[in-house]
Amino acid sequence: MTRGEMITSEEFPDALKELDKEAKEPEIDLIPGKSLKEVEREMILRTLEETGGNRTHAARILGISRRTLQLKLKEYGINR
Repeated sequence: MTRGEMITSEEFPDALKELDKEAKEPEIDLIPGKSLKEVEREMILRTLEETGGNRTHAARILGISRRTLQLKLKEYGINR
């Protein structure tokens, strides 16, 4: 669902473009056998850390609603 044969940065949401500007080496531990939930939890925690705990900004960066973020925080037992 791109305009051409390749995906370019133009197709990404603005929030992701902002991350690209501030990008540093990814530190995601993608260990075989790690569940998707564990990876998701880690990404939520790291995004909250990067945003200084700002849930609205973190949700925007993650591409989810603030409500969805709140539900995931509850599901993962994260009380920040």
